[in-house]
Amino acid sequence: MAKPMQTSKNEMNSNENQAKKAKQSETTTEDSTREYIEGIDDLDDDVRAELPNQDHCTWFLNIIQIHAKKIAKQLLDEQKTQLFARMKDELVAIKTASKAETDELRRKIEELQRSDERKKNLIEQLQHELRIQGETIQETFVKVDNVEQMHYENDVQLVGLPESLDGTSDIKQVVELSREIMEQHIEEDDVKEVIRLGKRTRQKPRDVIVKFRSRKIREAFYSNRKKAACSENIRENTYINDRLTRYRKTLFYTARQLFKNKNVAAAWTQYGNVLIRETTNSPPRQIFSHKDLQIICNQDRIDSVLKVRKSCSANSSNASDTGDYNFS
Repeated sequence: MAKPMQTSKNEMNSNENQAKKAKQSETTTEDSTREYIEGIDDLDDDVRAELPNQDHCTWFLNIIQIHAKKIAKQLLDEQKTQLFARMKDELVAIKTASKAETDELRRKIEELQRSDERKKNLIEQLQHELRIQGETIQETFVKVDNVEQMHYENDVQLVGLPESLDGTSDIKQVVELSREIMEQHIEEDDVKEVIRLGKRTRQKPRDVIVKFRSRKIREAFYSNRKKAACSENIRENTYINDRLTRYRKTLFYTARQLFKNKNVAAAWTQYGNVLIRETTNSPPRQIFSHKDLQIICNQDRIDSVLKVRKSCSANSSNASDTGDYNFS
């Protein structure tokens, strides 16, 4: 009988040991679960506190969900990291390419600027050379014009001298005019040549070029020019003018128009030279070119006068523009 009782006692001890082991296992499991739960990041406090109280299946499912979320978060973080790295690389590549394009564009702009600067310098150089050539041409032209005017130093130009219908020569008319305006009149031998300019018309007599044999006779005749405009025996007023070169005619015409427009006080010719007086009390000023007139008046007025002049013949003249001089 003692043996069965001992067996029963051993079984009881074995059951107690198993119960203790199970309890220790549960305690260990709970401690492990608690440690695992505490190690999970981004877990709400209420969920973290509720997990140990759930049954085994629910707890296991929740753990799986938590693991899944954790893995998904890790994957998402890795994708974000990779995406940011790729975007950074692309931005660096775009920045590098953009810098290269910008440098190339800047290089082209600088090259164009240097090219424009070279062109600008070339244009300025050509303009400077052109001005020098223009001044040289002008000086040469003035010298040639002076030589041409010297050939006219014994000549005068008559405006308004009637053309004879009875065959009387122009030389005789010039001699008759000298008798009316001069105390010591000239003779036919004093006149070298008389030339009518242009074709004969019925509207008005043609201008006359009178070439005297000496400058002394020419000056004596020319000094009485005011009397000729008031001659009683001449059918029309006759004006005695300097014979001018084509260029000086244009220059004097411009000066006369400026006088009529009250831009200058007086304009006249003397010994083939064009003179003006800017104001009533200012001294006479010789005009050599239109540039001298531009200093006094603006370019637009000069251009307008020259435009009108171009429409007229170079040899045409009348009492209003080449005869009725303002002698000052």
